Amino acid sequence: MSHVNEWYGHFLATRAIPIKRHIANDAIDEGYALVINDLHLSKEIFFHCPHLENGGVYILIEVVEDPKQFSADQTTVAWGMIPVFPTNTAIMEYGHVPSGVISTHRISLYFGSPKALSFSPQLDTPSVGLLEVALMSHDNLKSASDFIPDFCLIGSNEDIPGLKKDDYGIQLRKPLPLPFDQFSFEDISLSFGPHAANIEKLLLDDLNTEKVYKENLSPTKKPFSDLEVMERRLRIGIHNGYTFISEPLVVHLSSIDEQLKGSHSLRRKAKGLFTKSVTDLRSEMNTLFVQSKVSINVPQDARMTVVFALDYLVGERILAGSSLHTQSIVVCWGAWRAYDVISEGGRSHASDHL
Repeated sequence: MSHVNEWYGHFLATRAIPIKRHIANDAIDEGYALVINDLHLSKEIFFHCPHLENGGVYILIEVVEDPKQFSADQTTVAWGMIPVFPTNTAIMEYGHVPSGVISTHRISLYFGSPKALSFSPQLDTPSVGLLEVALMSHDNLKSASDFIPDFCLIGSNEDIPGLKKDDYGIQLRKPLPLPFDQFSFEDISLSFGPHAANIEKLLLDDLNTEKVYKENLSPTKKPFSDLEVMERRLRIGIHNGYTFISEPLVVHLSSIDEQLKGSHSLRRKAKGLFTKSVTDLRSEMNTLFVQSKVSINVPQDARMTVVFALDYLVGERILAGSSLHTQSIVVCWGAWRAYDVISEGGRSHASDHL
């Protein structure tokens, strides 16, 4: 083992906090509202996260000294933390507390940086100050959980795409999702141009080389087969600038050169997929397409974006129909704002770059 690997192994073994926390699939999502006094913050801060029975999740607050506004010379002068799941302590419900009468409590501020918590959960630093805060549950925020990532702190002045605007108050105080429109996509196709085979070859060469280096093996004496493309897929999801509002839809991509052989119906269908001349066989043969119609629901907000991502499933082919060490790799992606080109009940033919 090299000195670098030995050092990294020691680092992982002595961390007080795991690199990635396990979250159960059936964890209940909970919403929260945070109020901090004595700082120049705009009203409340909102977030949601799955409930963790063992706790151990904190909100960290840093007091930063900045000689010039938003400069690179910022220095942390103090910090504090608030437990998100306090044990044996009841917290107030945000929706039941009248505005302006929120009861706060004080937390200690410590000198130095909160990065020390990664190595030691015990605080041996003396308190240098106090800060008044209030953490409240916010049950109404659950209706907006699809539009905000877990543990993402959102200020009260933020405008979340996909939620109804509140011109006279705070949007996330009582968030309401906008109605949805259904969009249908037909004749989805993707073309690499005349160099698709070379693009895939370069991708696989890089992956195979990376695997050899990772295993610390000689390229001429590797004990495994080269990686191959097992499946080409297209992921289609709706993004609001913060997150995908639902799990992206995954559809299988077929290649023209695989499907057109001996199929007159597919050949006739494929001719409508190309903007170039149908005599350009190199362009036709390097095109991937979706055979079925795809329907998705999009909130009635012009800022919503349809994201397309080309996904390759690669692995080692060992027997007919079976593979080993498969992994999914996003090769490229593109974004398209559907409401910019389609009116209500309309139809449009569009193309975009990935």
